[in-house]
Amino acid sequence: MEHLDSLSREELIQVIVDQHRMIEQLRAEIEQLKRRGGAAPFSKGTRKPEPRPPGRKPGQGFFRFRTAPEQAAETEGVEVPVAARCCPGCGGALGKARREIVTTTDIPAKPQPEVRRYAVETRECGKCGKKVRGQHPEIAVGQQGATAHRVGPRIRALAHILHYVHGVPVRKTPAIVEDLTGVRLTQGADPERRRMQTLSPDKVTYASTPVVSRTR
Repeated sequence: MEHLDSLSREELIQVIVDQHRMIEQLRAEIEQLKRRGGAAPFSKGTRKPEPRPPGRKPGQGFFRFRTAPEQAAETEGVEVPVAARCCPGCGGALGKARREIVTTTDIPAKPQPEVRRYAVETRECGKCGKKVRGQHPEIAVGQQGATAHRVGPRIRALAHILHYVHGVPVRKTPAIVEDLTGVRLTQGADPERRRMQTLSPDKVTYASTPVVSRTR
């Protein structure tokens, strides 16, 4: 009010004119929204006289359906007999029984990781004292001591796919790997290895699982 009191007569008239123009503009916008009937703000405000229903039209487009997996032929089927003694619709007698095969594909309820244990033989040279270790194609070079227990290539591949292909953050990858495989792993303490491999298998703990022993 103090600001208006300091204005001249002409300035007050200009304020009234500006407010009237703004009120008319707001009224026009309200009327436009009413005509849209609650349509989105980006709507053009016009409706098609005969709008078509959304979705694919019957009989048009390329259709696919899931086929029976290859493992279905090797899986023992579960018998599902008809429990009704007569037709549930009209009470009539039921005819000869026929069979149709249906399948449900799922992952194991509790995946059990396969642990391979190697009894690596070590010998010491009697002349120079150098230790010689047994070699195996599935044992990495330097896999001993603090890094003796590692995860296999399939676990590492899964971690890399989650991170690099699907964009899962590194901090969430171990939890997802554990949920999918039952293997618990932590990030390694070596900064270089953590940077190069994303997840280091140096520190791995396993749940209670059967052990597959292999010796050279």
